[in-house]
Amino acid sequence: MAGMADRADLEKITEKLAQAEAILAYSGAAARRVTGVRTLLRPLQSNDMPTAAARNLWIQTVEAMLRLTDDRITVEEIRKLHRQIGELRKAIRTHLDRTAD
Repeated sequence: MAGMADRADLEKITEKLAQAEAILAYSGAAARRVTGVRTLLRPLQSNDMPTAAARNLWIQTVEAMLRLTDDRITVEEIRKLHRQIGELRKAIRTHLDRTAD
């Protein structure tokens, strides 16, 4: 996705973020969950985000994913990443609600 996403793209992004939250909530191997989330969210870019606040949350989320090393991922790190993704999804949903036709 290049450039700021339109409404339909933002809806798809929130769906991907919800899927990422579901993956992280699963009780399987932490490294596998983080790898799944990275793969799912890889196509997204900060300029796909609708607001400066959402871009900032996206950058923080990417940085958090990059900091997680597969052999040392803790339950707390998974929880933190889950919260960050949830905050980003909420920020995009709030933007969509405010700009509804």
